[in-house]
Amino acid sequence: MVDIVKAMRWNYVSTVASEGNYGESGVDAFIQKSREDGGLCISQSVKIPREPRPGEFDKIIRRLSENPNARVVIIFANEDDIRRLLQAAKKANQTGHFIWVGSDSWGSKISPILNQEEMAEGAVTILPKRQSIKGIYSNAAQSI
Repeated sequence: MVDIVKAMRWNYVSTVASEGNYGESGVDAFIQKSREDGGLCISQSVKIPREPRPGEFDKIIRRLSENPNARVVIIFANEDDIRRLLQAAKKANQTGHFIWVGSDSWGSKISPILNQEEMAEGAVTILPKRQSIKGIYSNAAQSI
């Protein structure tokens, strides 16, 4: 994800992580890689609690909006947290303000953006490369 951010010449970003191993370790790895590579500044890192209180996502959007120059938001979050974050951005009339860079938990999934597609316009999401291995199924069947 650091390579994508650098290729797009975005040098000032914020991060958002769902509390837990996936979100926190993803953001930690992103920050570590960005430090090693240099040229990238993290405006702020926000963590979404496992059990968010009412208004928590509104508060996160307000925090992300504090620095209008850090429009790029790196997200390592579960699908429900992504959906609720986009809803809060929509509620705060931030359509088109943020450039979301979503990890593989978002990827090509529809559920985080369903009925709020305009909030995800311009988002960059990643998926692990998938490739079929010739003969793997026939070889596996023969060994059974």
